[in-house]
Amino acid sequence: MVKFRCAIMLLLAVTSLVVISSGVFNNTDFAHAQSVPTPSGYSGTQAAEWAQQNVYSDVYSDGAPFYGENDCANFVSHAMAAGGLNDGDIIWVPTLYNWVLANGGVLVSSVTQLVPGDLIFFQWPSSQYSWDHVTMYIGSGMVSTHGDVNPAYAPSYGTIKPWWRWGTASDIAFVHFPGQPALSPNQLIQVSSMSSFPSGNGYWMVNTSGDVAAFGAAPNEGSTMGMYLAADIVGIVPDNKTGGYWLVGGDGGVFSFNAPFYGSVPGLNIPLSNAQIVGMAASSSDGGYWLVASNGAVFGFGKAPYYGSAVGQLEGLAGVSIVDIVRSPHGQGYWLVASNGAVYNFGQAEWLGSLNSSPQGLSSPQGLSNQGLMLPVVGASATSNSQGYWLVASNGAVYAFGAAKFLGSPVQSTGSTSTASLDPAVGVAATPNGSGYWLASSSGAVFGFGQVGYFGSALSG
Repeated sequence: MVKFRCAIMLLLAVTSLVVISSGVFNNTDFAHAQSVPTPSGYSGTQAAEWAQQNVYSDVYSDGAPFYGENDCANFVSHAMAAGGLNDGDIIWVPTLYNWVLANGGVLVSSVTQLVPGDLIFFQWPSSQYSWDHVTMYIGSGMVSTHGDVNPAYAPSYGTIKPWWRWGTASDIAFVHFPGQPALSPNQLIQVSSMSSFPSGNGYWMVNTSGDVAAFGAAPNEGSTMGMYLAADIVGIVPDNKTGGYWLVGGDGGVFSFNAPFYGSVPGLNIPLSNAQIVGMAASSSDGGYWLVASNGAVFGFGKAPYYGSAVGQLEGLAGVSIVDIVRSPHGQGYWLVASNGAVYNFGQAEWLGSLNSSPQGLSSPQGLSNQGLMLPVVGASATSNSQGYWLVASNGAVYAFGAAKFLGSPVQSTGSTSTASLDPAVGVAATPNGSGYWLASSSGAVFGFGQVGYFGSALSG
């Protein structure tokens, strides 16, 4: 007889904007266990911390067995035990579901009601089991789990990712343990992008689940954290006219928050093949935006004119992809930036130098070895007069071209070697007047250089 099961499932092709909004999926057990007392001595914070620290480990300190792709319930059981709620090492998902509801767990209707240490159960379509997979919620729309079957995402079958990254489920249960603290406001896990507020006195950060943190004067207009998405959120872009912003997913889905919606890639019914959307830029005040894919394809929406793409430019360059699109501030062109430091200009955006060959125009050669770029470029930003731009590498090294001034970075350079405190960097955002810029790391750290204000960070630990 089968003793445990955590279903093997391939991630579905990313083709839609929003699959299902937040909520319990036909869950007939919603009212169950509402009167069950809060488990005494359970610390969801400690459980979530254990789940993050041990997610990539396949060795348990107490000598318990590791079940590979079927380790999800076993992993969650150990995490709960670290938080003081010992279920006796349950390794069968349906049994764990019944146990937590009998021991203080309460069903709620949305992931937005969860706090670190809570659980999410999944049932796959046509499954013969009541529940097939379980994850531990660690905050800001993210979960830690064992049982992922894609080693590209998760060595040792462990991973931290947005809660909805398991394809289409026929039923989902959100289990909350009352009395546990939530993450502090503006704490994020796995930050994917940063953008400056149009006035320069604030900034936003977003993580892969679409949770938004707003700092300074930047308003929090909403997020996609409670939505069942088709792809990770990869960017946040301000609408200079409304003060709101757009979030963009890796499938080209666009989510508008106090900003007009002009369209998305899924609405075009154009397959991205093996590429994914990696960046977004707003056009001029006339209204519109561009999306760029990792293969260099550019998609214009609204009144954003098409000036060209880098499709075909990366052929023969192994491991090189487009990582960002930057609008020329006058709105009549854009730059595409590649991971090898190449810059492709279109429209009236002037080419001012790049890192992929001879670094023409480079005024800050930190982090460059005799062979060129040491680490991949991850983002870019432009000066307000369109006469300069900055590139930032994953270690936080900043490269200034044209009229853009090098104002500093977290990297300490000595000859051809460099060290940094980023983990890694995810982008650079300049002030509107170009007098300074911020760098953001995936952990939520913020570094400011030049004449910028520090308004806080999204660090969760």
